Amino acid sequence: QPGVDARKVEVEETTQGDRAVRRGWRSDNPCERIERPHIDYGIPAILTVGEAAKVLTHARKRMPRFLPWLVLAMFGGLRPEEIDRLTWEAVDLERGVVTIGAQAAKVRARRIVHLKPVAIEWLRLGGAMPLPHVTRRRCLRKLREILGWRAWKKDVLRHSAASYWLAVEPN
Repeated sequence: QPGVDARKVEVEETTQGDRAVRRGWRSDNPCERIERPHIDYGIPAILTVGEAAKVLTHARKRMPRFLPWLVLAMFGGLRPEEIDRLTWEAVDLERGVVTIGAQAAKVRARRIVHLKPVAIEWLRLGGAMPLPHVTRRRCLRKLREILGWRAWKKDVLRHSAASYWLAVEPN
């Protein structure tokens, strides 16, 4: 996506300019004078209820090892990299929480994710955690084929989780 790359460059340049000021190499950050472009990221892709049902049904029947990874992404909103680092010890189904340790979290701070009852019930079906990266890629490729997509949509499961939460709890 062109917008994403432009934003990364902007952040990197501003960071480098700030570093030069802190180290005394420059008296100001010239990047602060650059007018920031407006980047339209569009509407995030989500799975419809029908697509979610199709994906979950297929995973339960054909890819049971993948099911916890899918459920934590689709209903828990966890990032793929976070789920890749989780083990079952981080999931407390009785309390309905997942503890993401600092080493697994994107921002390197521990956080607790409260699971909805639907996620807990799906997780009770079991599966593998951690899931080998190659297995995750193979499973996502298969789901993409089932959905008829040419490419996997960026953060679609995480965006779906947020949309489902808002549908149930709009406030």
